[in-house]
Amino acid sequence: MEYYVPDFDDYDFRDYIDQIILARVNPFFPGFDPIVLDMLGQGQTMSQRSPIQRAAMVDLTDDDPYHGSDEEDTDQGSDTETEEDQSDDHQQQDPQTTNDQPQASVGKSTESDGDICSICFEPFSNSGDHRLSCLKCGHLFGFECIAKWLNGKKGNAAKCPQCNSLAKRSEIRVLFAKSIKVVDTTERDRAVEDWKRERMLRLAAEQNVEQLKLINKEYEKRLAQSDERNAGRLESQSACSSTRNLYESSPKKAKVMQSSYQYKTTVQISQQGNCRVMAFDTCSGNLLVSKPSQNRLFPGFGIVKISSLDVRNPFFLKLHNKDIRDLRFNQRGDNLLLSASLDKTIKITSISTDNIVQTYKCDFPVWSCAWNTVDTNYFYAGVSNGSCLVFDVRNTSEYVHSTQVGNCPVVSLAYVPHDQGSSLRATGILAGTLKNCHFINNSNVSEFIPYPLELAEGSLTSLSFDPLSRHCLVSYRPSQSIPKTRHMVCELSLKENESERSCNCKILHCFYGSNIHRLLSRSLLYPHPGVAGKSIVCAGDESTKTIKLWSTESNTEMQTLPPLSLPPLDFTIVAVPGNMHYLAALTDNNMMYYQWY
Repeated sequence: MEYYVPDFDDYDFRDYIDQIILARVNPFFPGFDPIVLDMLGQGQTMSQRSPIQRAAMVDLTDDDPYHGSDEEDTDQGSDTETEEDQSDDHQQQDPQTTNDQPQASVGKSTESDGDICSICFEPFSNSGDHRLSCLKCGHLFGFECIAKWLNGKKGNAAKCPQCNSLAKRSEIRVLFAKSIKVVDTTERDRAVEDWKRERMLRLAAEQNVEQLKLINKEYEKRLAQSDERNAGRLESQSACSSTRNLYESSPKKAKVMQSSYQYKTTVQISQQGNCRVMAFDTCSGNLLVSKPSQNRLFPGFGIVKISSLDVRNPFFLKLHNKDIRDLRFNQRGDNLLLSASLDKTIKITSISTDNIVQTYKCDFPVWSCAWNTVDTNYFYAGVSNGSCLVFDVRNTSEYVHSTQVGNCPVVSLAYVPHDQGSSLRATGILAGTLKNCHFINNSNVSEFIPYPLELAEGSLTSLSFDPLSRHCLVSYRPSQSIPKTRHMVCELSLKENESERSCNCKILHCFYGSNIHRLLSRSLLYPHPGVAGKSIVCAGDESTKTIKLWSTESNTEMQTLPPLSLPPLDFTIVAVPGNMHYLAALTDNNMMYYQWY
C-alpha cells in the first residue's frame, strides 16, 4: 500500500512543530493524521531520522497516563471503539486518578527538562547531528534541530524558540558535556551575599574600634603626662619661690620650654631606598610617600598610602615610570592627588578609588607642582627648562599658559591666595628655580606677570609658604661669601603703579645650618602648635643627620631632634583626631613620627 507523505516545505515550520507536539499528547488530534506520524519513522534507525521525524514518532500502543490500555478497553466490554468512544471513556475516568496522573507526568517532565531538546523532545547526544548546542541567549537545543529551525526563517524572523530573541545560524555553539544537571543555588547565593555584607560591616566596626582605641590611648598618655607636669610644677613651686616667680613673669617662654617634639615611631617605606617626597591629606587622614616599585615585572615609581591612625598596613600604588619629584593634595575633600615626575608627565589620582583620573604630558621633565587652592580647576607645574605651566582640568589635552622664570629646573612651587588685609594682597604663584625665585602675579585671570625676588646669592633648594602668616621660607645652599646653609623667613609686598611695578621681599628671620648641603632636601614653615600667631621653621642638617627646629617667636633654635641613620629629605605636618599634632620626617628609606607634647 502506498501512502502519501506531505512535503514539509509546504507547511509553515512553526505550525508543523505545534501539530507534532499536540499529536504526541493526543494521537487522535483531528488536525493531524496519525498514519503520517507512523510513516515518518518506518525503515530508519534513530540516528538516521531527522529531528522532525524523531519529533513526529509516536507509539500509539504505549501506556499513556492520559488514556487507557487495550486491556482496559477490553474489560469495559468494547472490542472495537471509534475515536469518539475512546474519547468519551477517557473523560469518564475517576477524577482523582486523572488529577494525580498528570501531576506525576509534570514532575517527571520537569526533572528531565534539561536533558531533552525543546524542539524534538529527544535526549541530547554528545556526538552526531543531535549533539548539545546553544544560542547566545543561553537556551539549549540539538544542533540539527536548531539549525533547521533557523534555516526555515529568513531575516529578522529567525528567533530563539524559547525566548524569541533574534538569532542566527552562525551563533550556534556546540557544548562539550556528558550530562547536564542544574543545581538551584538561589538560597546559597543569597546567604553568601548576606555573609559578605555582614563581614564588611563587621570589618568597618572593627576598624572604628581600633581607631577609637588609638585615640583613647593617646588621650590617656597625654593625661598622664599632664598630671606629671602639674605634680612637678607644684613641687618646684613649693621648693623654690624664685623659680615660681620666673615662670609667672614669662608664661609664654615657660610654655615653649615645656612643650617639644618627642620621638613616636619609625615606618620603613622602602628597603632599596630612593624615597623622595611626602604629602598629607587633612580630610581623609592619609599620608602618602613616594617610593620605587619592588616588583621587577612592573618597574617604576608610585606612592605608599599610610593611614595616620594605623601605620602598620601601607598600600602601594604605581603611578610613574621615573622618579616622582612632587606630591600635592588640593585639601578640598575630594581626595585628588597631583604628582609630578621626571617621565615628563603630571597625573591626577583619586586616592579614594586608587585610580588615575587624568594624565598630562609635557615636553620636559616635571620637577614641581601645586594646586590653585581657591579654584581647583587649575594647577601648576614647574619643568626643567625653567617654565611654569598652567593647566586647566577641563582641558585634558595640554596646558593653557606658560611663563618663563629662568633657564634651570623649577624645583618648588607654592600658590598664594588673595588676602586684602596683608602686605601681599595679590593672587599669584611663588616659583623657585635652582638659581632664583619669582612671584608670578595672577590677579587678572588671563595674565601671569613674573616678578624676580632679590634675596641672596647661592643655589636655592626649597621654598615653602604659610597661608596663615603669609610668610614664605626660602632655603639656600652654602655659597662662597656665606659658607653655611640659610633658611630665610620673608614677607612679600607688591607695588604696581604707573611708575613702578615690583615685588619687594623683606627678610624677617634668617636661621643658619651646617656647611654641607648636597641633597635637594626640603624645609618647612608651619604654624606654631603652642603659640598662636607664630611659626616654626623645620629643616634637616646633613652634617649631623639631625632635624633642627627654629621658632620665629624667639628667633632662636628651639629643639634639635636625635640623629638619624640618613639625612632627612622632606617634612610634613600630620594632624589626627583629638587635636594631636605630629611631625613626619622622611629619609631615603624610612619615615619617622614625632609627637608634640
